[in-house]
Amino acid sequence: MLGVYQVRATDGLIQDRIQYSYSEDDVKTKEGRAAAERECREFLESTVLVEVLIHDCDERFDVGEAFLTPDGEAMVAFAEAILDANARAERSPRLMLRKTSSSAYCEL
Repeated sequence: MLGVYQVRATDGLIQDRIQYSYSEDDVKTKEGRAAAERECREFLESTVLVEVLIHDCDERFDVGEAFLTPDGEAMVAFAEAILDANARAERSPRLMLRKTSSSAYCEL
């Protein structure tokens, strides 16, 4: 493990989360907007980035399986990048969301 970093809840991240997680009806009033911003800030501030370096793995390794939660219900987001010996990506990183209870995932 290289590090664990708390995500800073910037205004930009909060606005992005509102755009993708709330309907226009949810945020059309001042109170609704304030509640959404508060919920998004709390969510983002409870999020951490875990940076790990894994080497000598083969095609059977699935980074999503490495970070499953015990309850099996959480969504775990990760960006996987395979690096060569010079720390250059061999293929483009992909942001993935995995619903751990069903192991379903989608690429973004």
